[in-house]
Amino acid sequence: MKKLTIIATVVLASLQLSVAGATTRPASNTLDVQEVRASTLLSGSAVRSAFRELRGSYAMEDGSVLWVYADGDRYVAEISGAAPIEVRVVSNNRLIAVTGNTELTFKQNAAGYYADVVLTKA
Repeated sequence: MKKLTIIATVVLASLQLSVAGATTRPASNTLDVQEVRASTLLSGSAVRSAFRELRGSYAMEDGSVLWVYADGDRYVAEISGAAPIEVRVVSNNRLIAVTGNTELTFKQNAAGYYADVVLTKA
């Protein structure tokens, strides 16, 4: 019986130490995730409507031409001299390459037409 009491005392003491250690450890407010981005998904009709506004050709500052067009059920952006890239409509004025490394942001002029585009590559 004496052995059982000693074992029970040792087990209780170790439990109290582990609980005490857990309560005195400072809480961490940091996350392991570096960055998470989210955006509202556009409905199919909103995507088609936005794309109709953005499609066309744009003269770039370096003399090249950007064409934005539909190829079947895919949306494509192509700069003269470069291979076409498939893009997704993410908002009324932004297209992002499926690969994620290119973004096209369109700007409206005073008349409300999309006349300028900013191409950003990652």
